[in-house]
Amino acid sequence: YHATRKPPSIVKSVLKSAEGEDDGWAPFNGPDGNSLLGSIDVSFLLAYAIGMFFSGHLGDTLDLRIFLTVGMIGSGIFTILFGCGYFWDIHNIWYFYTVQILGGLFQSTGWPSVVAVVGHWFGKSKRGLIMGIWNAHTSVGNIAGTIIASKLLVYGWGYSFAIPGLLMMLCGVGVVAFLPV
Repeated sequence: YHATRKPPSIVKSVLKSAEGEDDGWAPFNGPDGNSLLGSIDVSFLLAYAIGMFFSGHLGDTLDLRIFLTVGMIGSGIFTILFGCGYFWDIHNIWYFYTVQILGGLFQSTGWPSVVAVVGHWFGKSKRGLIMGIWNAHTSVGNIAGTIIASKLLVYGWGYSFAIPGLLMMLCGVGVVAFLPV
């Protein structure tokens, strides 16, 4: 999940034109570009926060393997769709808001599902140790996402979203295929 959250921070410098230069990506390259980029972040985070309330409940009532898979594949799709703004030459701010909001909702499935799965695997006696070790995935995902997105930026900012999104979807297929719940 965390690797697909890094591309927006990596590509902001490309989306927003440098002071006095006429580059960037509309609508983010105008005088209110920083504000628009910030509001895109807020839309994602707000949807993520709201989604966490519902995802925790859904994770308790649904098959965790399926719920986690749907969340991962959905997150991958909406990460890719943000990058498709580049490939499809989209400059409508509402497209980016919509993709970020839906992406935030799918991202919210991750933490509640993973906590439940790890809790089922290890029980109460080792839960603190295992969760501490498991939580290293946030740093590993952030590092991997940063490296992947920054290396792909030279090919066009859309690739910085498309490849992490595809990797997320592949991980979702791996979850449905191999996760014993």
